[in-house]
This record gives sequence, C-alpha cells and structure tokens, in this order.
Amino acid sequence: MEVHGLVTRRVCNTKPVTVEYELTEYSDSLSEVVEAMHKWGMAHRQKIIQGD
Repeated sequence: MEVHGLVTRRVCNTKPVTVEYELTEYSDSLSEVVEAMHKWGMAHRQKIIQGD
C-alpha cells in the first residue's frame, strides 16, 4: 500500500523497533469503494443470517 501511495511508513528509533503507518490524503480516494463494500457486506450478512 505504501508503494501505491495509500500509506506512509515511519520506522521509530525505539527498542524494540516500532513501525507506524499513516493514511495519506490519496487514500481518501478509496472512500466510495470502501463504503460500497461495507454496504454489500452488511446486506450479505443479513442474507446469510436469514438463510436465503
């Protein structure tokens, strides 16, 4: 995801080493996709629960 510009990665000088990830502004461009997947997932869950 870092290569594709969705997150930035920072290695902290700690013992043990800590790695922090942060979303970039570009990752916001996926919000509609994530929302659509969430909507589908909720509908699918209901379908499974109802046994259709």
